Amino acid sequence: MPMTFSKPTHPYYPLGVSIPAYAANDTPVPVLLAAFGGTLGFTVLGAAFVARKYNPGLRSSGLALFCWFLMSKRLLVVLSSLSPFFFLSYVSYVTLIRV
Repeated sequence: MPMTFSKPTHPYYPLGVSIPAYAANDTPVPVLLAAFGGTLGFTVLGAAFVARKYNPGLRSSGLALFCWFLMSKRLLVVLSSLSPFFFLSYVSYVTLIRV
C-alpha cells in the first residue's frame, strides 16, 4: 500500500507538526535589505546631524568615528535580539553533554 504525503504548510522540522500562527514571508530579500539599509542610514545621518549641531567643532574624522560606532551598536542591538535563543541553546547543549 503506497503512502501518501501531504504538502507541508511550513518549512520547519518536523514537517507534520501544526504551527497555528505561521505565516510565510512574502517580502523579497531586496526589499528587506533596502528597508534595513534605509533605517540604518536614517539613524546614522540623523545622529550625525545632531552631533554636528551640538558640537560644531567636530572634525570629519571624529564624526566618521562617531557614526561608525553608532552603526556598530545599532547592528549589535539588532543581532543581540537573537542571542538569548542561541545562548540558551548552547547552555542546554553543554549541560546535556556533561551530564
